[in-house]
Amino acid sequence: TVDFLTDLLMLGREKRLAALVTDTTKMTNNTTLSGTSQFSDYVNSNPLSVLLECRDQCFMEPNMMVMPQGVWAKLQFHPLLVKSVYPNGDGSGIVTIRQLSELLGIGSVYIAKGKYNTAAKGKPAVYQNLWGKDIVMAYVSPTISPKTVSLGWDFTLSHGVLSDGEEQTYRVRKWRDESIGGGGDW
Repeated sequence: TVDFLTDLLMLGREKRLAALVTDTTKMTNNTTLSGTSQFSDYVNSNPLSVLLECRDQCFMEPNMMVMPQGVWAKLQFHPLLVKSVYPNGDGSGIVTIRQLSELLGIGSVYIAKGKYNTAAKGKPAVYQNLWGKDIVMAYVSPTISPKTVSLGWDFTLSHGVLSDGEEQTYRVRKWRDESIGGGGDW
């Protein structure tokens, strides 16, 4: 169906974007956490300090942050973040995306949930997060101009307006995915 094909196209687009912005040979201003500094270590790690330091190292103050669902699942319960949001509480609770956004002073926080199947054709599915364990902070300009600083822009060819007034952004004539057994002729 059209919706299924659009989902596949969008997943491929997100996979390419995640690969680009998490490639340390292209994005060289990065911090790698290991051992007890990883956010899953609730006793020894300090995610607020790490995230604020990373924010401050950016060339332009970031206005957006993307993190995978697995990282967010750890951060939202991290005792130091919970204590920062609920200073008079007993240390239990959960941090919301909005609270994290306000705590860091970053306008938009996105939780990346995209996954893809890494298994070979014919083998049981093995799903992996598109974003690994990487958090991306960036400044994305709200306006497009040749002289504007921004992490980047993604352009989509528009094919006009449909009869119901909705803009059509993708037109799929044929789709073939060899990895799921699309043999034969078109």
